[in-house]
Amino acid sequence: MNQEIFSTCLNLLFENFWIVKTTQPEEYRLIKRYRKELDIELRKRFGLSLLVRSQFIQLFRRPFHLQEWMGIEDFKDVMDYVLLMHAMAYIEEQETNAYFLLNELIESIERDLPEDYHLEWTNYLHRKSLVRVLKKLIDLAILEVIQGEIELFEQNEDRNILYTITTQSRYLLGKTPDAFVKYEDFDDFWQEIQNNQLEDSNQALFTQLICEPVLYRNAENEQDFIRLRNYQSVFARFVEEKTDYQFELTKDVAMFTLDKRDSSRDIFPSRKVLDEILVQLQTVLFDQEQQVDTYGVGLFTMSQWQLTAEKLKQDYQSFWSKEYKELKISELANRLLERAQEFQMVKVIDEVIYLQPVLTRMVAKMEDKRDEK
Repeated sequence: MNQEIFSTCLNLLFENFWIVKTTQPEEYRLIKRYRKELDIELRKRFGLSLLVRSQFIQLFRRPFHLQEWMGIEDFKDVMDYVLLMHAMAYIEEQETNAYFLLNELIESIERDLPEDYHLEWTNYLHRKSLVRVLKKLIDLAILEVIQGEIELFEQNEDRNILYTITTQSRYLLGKTPDAFVKYEDFDDFWQEIQNNQLEDSNQALFTQLICEPVLYRNAENEQDFIRLRNYQSVFARFVEEKTDYQFELTKDVAMFTLDKRDSSRDIFPSRKVLDEILVQLQTVLFDQEQQVDTYGVGLFTMSQWQLTAEKLKQDYQSFWSKEYKELKISELANRLLERAQEFQMVKVIDEVIYLQPVLTRMVAKMEDKRDEK
């Protein structure tokens, strides 16, 4: 297995929750063909193993630290996650390949939902929440639609939609140390998950680097950064010989990077116009003198962020599409802040914006070459 094939397989496994044979047949066959070599490398470098079934292939992994960006992109509200868990509880009670009507699922949710959550299906927002959950389960190939359209329920409470349950529905939540009902709360469950995490420090760091946008040095992970510096050649050699990544390590930042954009991966900057504008924002920030702490973190108030967005628009709006040119400064500032949060460039706590080192110490210089000959 050469570097290109290994890199392709690695990308598929880490960028997808799983590879379903019916929807990604070529990708499924590719990984299955090289499963033994992949399994050896994945166990050695990441402490992870492949789950290969006749219907799908999965590289199951759990995060080391819970962060906001790890949520489901299409979900908009806590209610979406509540309904997802109730839907999965209902699905796991059914037989594989069993059929059910949407109305049966709704009755189960109404019966088991805690009193704190009052659902009213005449409320469009409540119906829309369940629609997002069902679309996600279909997207994950947990459910298949046999008859009906979920959009009809969104519009007028039509519950006559028939689904069937796939084999991979049994694997969505993954194995847990104990049954969910035996945990007092989520913190109790998560603590036991942490107790069963990887003990090999290099494997844990490899996994974090490939699963997370960036690692920042802080008071809790000083030893990790010491290890990264001590083993820098090991990390660099692996990514250079086996993947298309590069290993970047500075005083405060560690990450795997690419030298070109790739639409098959969730990376920054993507080809979105907003990402281009966020790079331009980095240029504006770089030109300003930033006061940072020991870990390269700067502080901004919301008003400072908005003033920076105003300066950004003055300097760069000639490069923008009509949509962004016409945005109010407050709307532009909010969009940039949300996007920066998604890639861990900032943290927002109690209306204070913590600028991370990728914004305060990394150069992202934009130059206007339109008039150059």
